[in-house]
Amino acid sequence: DIDCILRHRIHAKNIEEMSSLNTNDLNMGDFLKFVDHPPLQFCGLTLDMKATIEKLLSETLYNSSTVGLRDTNSHNEMAALAESYGLSLIDNLLPAGTGDQGLDLVYIADHFTDFMSRYKYNLNHQIFVECTSSESGRYLSIVDIDAVAMSLSRHGLGVMHRIEDTTNHFLSQSMDALFCGLSNEIFVSSILKEERWFNGQQKGSNTSYPYERALAFRRELSEVLNSDGSSTILEMCRTIVTEIGNTLGLLRLSRTSDIYRRHQSR
Repeated sequence: DIDCILRHRIHAKNIEEMSSLNTNDLNMGDFLKFVDHPPLQFCGLTLDMKATIEKLLSETLYNSSTVGLRDTNSHNEMAALAESYGLSLIDNLLPAGTGDQGLDLVYIADHFTDFMSRYKYNLNHQIFVECTSSESGRYLSIVDIDAVAMSLSRHGLGVMHRIEDTTNHFLSQSMDALFCGLSNEIFVSSILKEERWFNGQQKGSNTSYPYERALAFRRELSEVLNSDGSSTILEMCRTIVTEIGNTLGLLRLSRTSDIYRRHQSR
C-alpha cells in the first residue's frame, strides 16, 4: 500500500522512536510497473492506474490534513516523496501551518506594542510566554522557534524585514522614553547625592556600597513619579528595559527560526 509506505517513511524520519523501513525489503517493482504503464483500453473504457492512484492518494492526504492541521507538514512531505515515485499529486491548498502554532509574525508586527506588553521572553528556552491569559485564564500562549519558522515558511522572508523595521521603530521610541525618564531632576539629584556619598566613603577603608543603604535609596526612588504621574521612575525604567530585552529577543528568535527552517528544508 503506497499510502502506508509513504506515511511510515515520513513518520520514521520525524519520530526518533519509530524504526525506519528497509527499502531493500519493499516490493516497489510491481507498483512502479503500474505507475509507468500507459492507460488500458477495455470495452470502450479507459483505465489509467497512475491517475487513479494519484486521485486516491490526493484525497487521502487532503482528508487527513483537514482532520488534523498539525499533520499538514507531514502530508506535504509525503506528497513530495510520492513525486520521487513518479506520482504528481494535486496541491490541496491547505495552509502550511499547525493547529497549535501560536501567534503569527504578521499578527505580531500589526500588534507589536500589545505583544510586548503581554508576552515576556525566556532567554534560556528562546520562547515568548504570555504573562496573563487573555481568554479563559486556563491556558497561556507561547511563541517558540517552531511557530516562527512556520510563519516564515508561510509568508516568506519578506516578513522578516517588516519585523526588523517595526522593532527598530519601537526601540527608538523606547530609548527616547528611557532617556526622558532618567533625566528627571529629582532622579538625577538623588543619584548625584549617592555618588558624592560613595566617593567620600572610598577615601577611607570602606569601598563597598552597603546593602541597607541601597534598600533605603530604592525606597526613596520609589516615591519619585514620572512626568505624567502614572507610575514611579523605577517602575517605568524597569518596564522599558524589559520591553527592550523582549524586542531584541524577538529578533534573535526570528533569526534562529530562519536557520532552523532552512535546516529542516534540506
